[in-house]
Amino acid sequence: MKTPNILVVEDESIVSLEIQGRLEELGYTVAGAVYSGEDAIASAKELLPDLILMDINLRGNIDGIEAANFIKKALNIPIIYMTAYADEETIQRAKVTAPYAYIIKPIEVRELHTSIEIAMFKSQMEKKLIESEHRFRSLFENATLGLYRTSLEGEVLMANNALIKMLGYDSFEDLVNKDVVSGYVNPEIRNDFIKLLESEGSVLGFESQWKKKDGSIIYISESARRGVDEEGNIVFDGTIEDITNKKLAQDELKDSKEMLQTVFDNVYDAILIHDINGKIIVANKKALSLFNINPDEVLETNVLDFSAEETSLEKAQEGWNSVLEGKPLLVENKAKRLSEQSSFDIEIFISKVSINKNNYLLANIRDITERKKVKEAIIQAKEKAEESDRLKSEFLASMSHEIRTPVNTILNYTSLLKADLVDLVQNQFGDIFHSINIGGQRLIRTVDSILNMSQIQTGTFEVVKQKMNLENDILDSVFAEFKVEAANKGIEFKIEKNTTSAMVYGDNYSLGQLFTNLVDNAIKYTKEGKVKIKTYNNGNGELYVDVSDTGIGISEKFLENIFTPFSQETQGYTRRFDGNGLGLALVKKYCELNDANISIKSTKGTGSTFTVKFNQPS
Repeated sequence: MKTPNILVVEDESIVSLEIQGRLEELGYTVAGAVYSGEDAIASAKELLPDLILMDINLRGNIDGIEAANFIKKALNIPIIYMTAYADEETIQRAKVTAPYAYIIKPIEVRELHTSIEIAMFKSQMEKKLIESEHRFRSLFENATLGLYRTSLEGEVLMANNALIKMLGYDSFEDLVNKDVVSGYVNPEIRNDFIKLLESEGSVLGFESQWKKKDGSIIYISESARRGVDEEGNIVFDGTIEDITNKKLAQDELKDSKEMLQTVFDNVYDAILIHDINGKIIVANKKALSLFNINPDEVLETNVLDFSAEETSLEKAQEGWNSVLEGKPLLVENKAKRLSEQSSFDIEIFISKVSINKNNYLLANIRDITERKKVKEAIIQAKEKAEESDRLKSEFLASMSHEIRTPVNTILNYTSLLKADLVDLVQNQFGDIFHSINIGGQRLIRTVDSILNMSQIQTGTFEVVKQKMNLENDILDSVFAEFKVEAANKGIEFKIEKNTTSAMVYGDNYSLGQLFTNLVDNAIKYTKEGKVKIKTYNNGNGELYVDVSDTGIGISEKFLENIFTPFSQETQGYTRRFDGNGLGLALVKKYCELNDANISIKSTKGTGSTFTVKFNQPS
């Protein structure tokens, strides 16, 4: 147990030192020592001692009793008075502050020790009592059932919030003016209730009708016990549950028995109710029809007789016992009709049902023969579609290769002719060679895009990841590749590096293609203004790259399709910009291959910003 910290309040210095010494000899901790009532209050607030030894006559403007009164109310710290005065007036003033002991000076060590131990024990008991009262109050006020205490005559002495709300009142004060007897629709029921309490001592689930404040009627279930309060008066403590919905449901159920039987017989599923040994006790018309059996025969049949699969009773009971323990079971099985040899597929959902306080197994049975045929057909169709998609991707990969090879040959020989005809190129054929080069490069980009997309879709795209500096190894090369093209268009193009670290773990080729496509698009769709590559860290091990432009922008409607293959905001042969709609789709794929995320912000007519986020290696 923790050693108590004790604050000594004594105006005589020598006496204070003597008391402190005795406390330490007894094994207590002296939290502090002060000499006035004002200092006692201040030290109590600051030190929060476990106990205060308080002299009554103190220095300052307030005495020990006044200081103790303040401390008791504000901090609830136990106090033992020490005084040389034991007159009746002083004792009466001290009693108001509820001290834990009253020690007359000179102080005996044994008396001091006993008083402190009793005070600490009493304080701990009081704290536990307060905690218990708080818990009880919390349970009382937050209970979902209505809780009450009434007198023998029916006066409401206590009621929790649930009961007050249940009866339609606004507050306890509103309810307390009503007696319990007037709450009953039939006041004579109260007499029956009292008789039961008097004879049995307690009542469980007593049902009656009560009137709410607005005059509406509710059904209640009341449980109570007879007791005696602190003053010896007979009281009743009880709970009230609003069972209006339950009663109405029971009445409706009783009135609609025939209707429910019709529903039972005509639900979509066949229903069998059987015991743990498989003996059938109830079957609806759908079950009789499904198994082609009459009502009398089915009651003489075991549920396992309908199984086309060899299943022992012991094996079946393993699953049934699990259901009876509250774990419903869904199984598929092969079933048969007793009069036929052929089988069919069924699905059985087995749950627990109680009838006349006995537990049984309720089997909802559905013929799924056609559903299984459809499922198998869907699986076959899916496999064919996947095979078709694979063949398509392989075809595209093959055709891309066949196109790319001759185009590269044409461009290479065109370059040789241009070098040999340098004079003619400058004067007569410059535009021709330029057009051939632009057209060839456009075709190669298209073929590369198709080939890369095909490889990604077929799972043959090779990714070789390594640790690299994104700025030095990728972005600087991309910037150098496009700065001449940007200058020829009169566009400001710059790269802005704001990173403390640009290291990433990724594939060199796909990262190069990722930012090549983003910068190519930015320059392509920017007529004037600027294009910028910006890098920065967020301080959480993440690297960001923004590619922004002041180009034509993208409409909000098209943004949701921006990464869809072959999609472009403008379509047809009259569109202003070339392209195949694969660039941004590939950018998305390249990000996924490198564990990066991409997002876009764009305003039509203002420009766009693509942001790529990387998780940096540690």
